[in-house]
Amino acid sequence: MTDLPPLAYLLTFSCYGAWLPGDKRGSVDRDHRIHGSPLLPPNEPMEGASRHRMGHPAFELASRDARTSVLDGVATRCGQRGWDLLAAHVRITHVHVVLRTRGNIDSVLAGLKGGASNALNREFPEDRGRKRWARHGSTRYLWRPEDVEAAIHYVVHEQGAPMSVYQKEPNPLDSPRGTHSGRE
Repeated sequence: MTDLPPLAYLLTFSCYGAWLPGDKRGSVDRDHRIHGSPLLPPNEPMEGASRHRMGHPAFELASRDARTSVLDGVATRCGQRGWDLLAAHVRITHVHVVLRTRGNIDSVLAGLKGGASNALNREFPEDRGRKRWARHGSTRYLWRPEDVEAAIHYVVHEQGAPMSVYQKEPNPLDSPRGTHSGRE
């Protein structure tokens, strides 16, 4: 076993209320959260109970301006913290990020959400107090260059119609340049 850190991470965080326990797409809990292990099967009563317990309305990044703000917030936070942003894609209900860092990955995920929230607060001050993000998120460790390349391809090209997208160019593993589509 090596003590070396992963080359990069694929992080995903969801909007509050977008993917509840019991969801028809499957869901995770403490016993069903290991990558590659089976998800919890759909469970309508569980999903209904989860929705009933929500203390805030569900949140979506429904507008182009909101998604662009989140992308800008993620990129800004990466720059502030010295995290190497390789790719990002902001969707209506979730955000995918591929980055390199030596930081604690749970703190990085929280930092990305904070950067996204700060940007939304600046753009939409009337919504400053609302709950925007689900608890935690998905953290996938990328150990090999081909894993990093596959994650970037997934984030940029396999999400459906492009929304707010960033991809570092041309070779994200050794170049400081990037492209930022900001607007859809």
